[in-house]
Amino acid sequence: MRKPKPPLEHEVQRAVIALYRVAGCHVYSTSPGRRGGTWSTPGIPDLDVFCPKLGAELIRLNGDWTRWWFAGHWRHETKRPKLGRTSEAQKQFKRVAADCGVIVVVGGVVEAVAHLRALGLVATP
Repeated sequence: MRKPKPPLEHEVQRAVIALYRVAGCHVYSTSPGRRGGTWSTPGIPDLDVFCPKLGAELIRLNGDWTRWWFAGHWRHETKRPKLGRTSEAQKQFKRVAADCGVIVVVGGVVEAVAHLRALGLVATP
């Protein structure tokens, strides 16, 4: 019997968007869509996420006491489970964003749930 194929990136992205919206977030896509091509700078994450419940409060996340993060805004770079790779431009964007207090979540639904849990928007089992 064949192993099921991992979902395509756009399928993962739809699931991540749905999860964030259920948590009360507003999600804006920077992906090029079905027509293909790119119209954004290389390295820009796929999703811009805003959570009014959290506002502009500054937080310390995941025990990182050296940085403050803006709780109500983050970026999400969607990746396929086990197959998605982060480009050098994406790694650079994530470093620069972190230096400016902007979190970039990389991955799929599992990573989105972990981030929402860290923010207190999803209950820990």
